[in-house]
Amino acid sequence: MTIRFFALCLMLFCPAVSPAQNKPFGQWGLFSLDRPFPEPEAKRFVPLVQLDGSTMFVGKRSVRLGGLKAGVMDRELGISAGIGFYAFTNRLRRDPGFVDEIGKTTNIESDFGLITLFLQPRVFENRRFLVTAPISYGFGGVDQFYQTEVGSLRFLRSFRVSVLSLNGAAEFRVFYWLAFGGGLGYQFFGAADSQLQREYSGFSYHLRLKIDIIDLYKTVQFQTRKE
Repeated sequence: MTIRFFALCLMLFCPAVSPAQNKPFGQWGLFSLDRPFPEPEAKRFVPLVQLDGSTMFVGKRSVRLGGLKAGVMDRELGISAGIGFYAFTNRLRRDPGFVDEIGKTTNIESDFGLITLFLQPRVFENRRFLVTAPISYGFGGVDQFYQTEVGSLRFLRSFRVSVLSLNGAAEFRVFYWLAFGGGLGYQFFGAADSQLQREYSGFSYHLRLKIDIIDLYKTVQFQTRKE
């Protein structure tokens, strides 16, 4: 996967770079907050599609939640809204416990999937910083599996859940194409099983590195065509 990614980057960049080998790299404007190429007039409503995820805590264990969200952003009001799809990137493995259904103590693993509606208002923004307060509410399910004597997994039980998530997020722009971000939130789980509700409700966090490959390509393309 990594080799294919770099091969794609070379295919995109090399044709544009070759005519501009004599142009000083420092004059390309890569290390600025402003894009060095002309931009079309900004539209008020723009589509939003991005990978998303966080690390949440179930009991004393951390587990990665990955997903995708899509929606629309109102530039004038500074609000994004849409739908998100999330799931554990790996099954959550628990300490061995007694399973009433089979009358034995064994390992239990869990899967979790979630569909949410989100609203992400902008709290503060300047050239360097962006602060938002994402809110989401959705429904999903937790599926549990137990380990048999031969090591295979069999379905045990399933729980329907609702999730309310309140978050705060911040982003620091280094250049127009590079930014670092992070956030902290709390997830309130609603479920018929009180133990599962207590274990899954808790804090979550995320750390992000944003690199805009499209803006980099547009910069290379624009600078090479200026000659």
